[in-house]
Amino acid sequence: MTRNQVIVPILLNLFILLLSLLFLILAITGLSSESASAPILVCALTIIVAAFAIVEDYRKKNKPATDEGEEEAAEETGESQKPMWFILALTLIYYLLIIYVGFFVSTVLFLLVIPYMYKFRNWKLIIISTISMLVIYWGGFSWLMNVRFPSGFLL
Repeated sequence: MTRNQVIVPILLNLFILLLSLLFLILAITGLSSESASAPILVCALTIIVAAFAIVEDYRKKNKPATDEGEEEAAEETGESQKPMWFILALTLIYYLLIIYVGFFVSTVLFLLVIPYMYKFRNWKLIIISTISMLVIYWGGFSWLMNVRFPSGFLL
């Protein structure tokens, strides 16, 4: 693994950990006890997962590739990973689509494009997971929490 393949994930996870810590402090100090429970839970879980990810990435950094199979696997993952700017650009496009065409249409497009960009071609699984995510979003936010989704020109 190259130095950038190890350092970038560690820095990204460290950024997520620090940002989650900041939001945890803001939730504890700025919200009432009733409204702070969900943000505190999410921030605490995010901090735990980010800490584990940092440790795992650090172990990968210090683990030498001893056999040819591991070196080939590292090369394959390097080829299949898209650059971070590409994912950020797709996320920005997704955000803009939410504004103009609505949440559900843009989410369907986003959830169909991302697996395709990563060369995952099992369309049956992609469609099932897209429908499942829409049901989870609708059930969790609209039905349970009575939150309205952003609407655009189409929906």
